[in-house]
Amino acid sequence: GPTQNGRIRVCMLRPFSRLWFVRTLIPALGDLTILFAALLTSVVLREPILLHKGFIPPFVPLFAVFLATFHATGLYELRRVRDFVSLIGGLLVSGTACWMLGMCYFYFLFPYLAMTPKTHLVLTVVLAHVAMLAWRRAILIMTDFSLMRLRLLVLASSEHLTHLRLSQSL
Repeated sequence: GPTQNGRIRVCMLRPFSRLWFVRTLIPALGDLTILFAALLTSVVLREPILLHKGFIPPFVPLFAVFLATFHATGLYELRRVRDFVSLIGGLLVSGTACWMLGMCYFYFLFPYLAMTPKTHLVLTVVLAHVAMLAWRRAILIMTDFSLMRLRLLVLASSEHLTHLRLSQSL
C-alpha cells in the first residue's frame, strides 16, 4: 500500500521546465570558459609574453581533469548550489584538489613540457573558483529554484492524509 509500517512516503515531482542541459551541460561549459578566462587573466597579469609561446595548450588536458574534479566534489548538484555554506566547502575542496592535481601534472610532465607554471596554476585555480562561486549563484537565479514551488506527491492512507491537511492549515 501507500504506507510502509505506518509511515507516509513522500515523492518529489520535478518540474518539466528544468531540462537536463540546463542542469548539467551549461554549468560545465560555463566552468570550462571560466577556467580558460582565469588562465588567460593570470598570464596577462604576470607574463603576457607567454601567450605567444604555446603556454595555454598544456592546460587543456588538465582542465578536463578539473571538470571531473568539479563533478566528483558535487559542484554540479543543485542542492549544493542552494546551500551557500556547502557550496563554499565544495569549492574549497575542489580548489585544493585541482591545485594538487595541477602540481602533480606539471611535475610528472616537466621533462616533456619544460615548464613549471606554479604561480600561474595557483592564480588560475583561485580566480576560477571565485568566478565559479558567482557562476553557481547565477545558475541558481537562472533556474529560478524555489523550495516553496516544489510539487509533492503524498502516498498515504486516508487518515494520515486528513492529519496532514489539518496540520497544514494550522
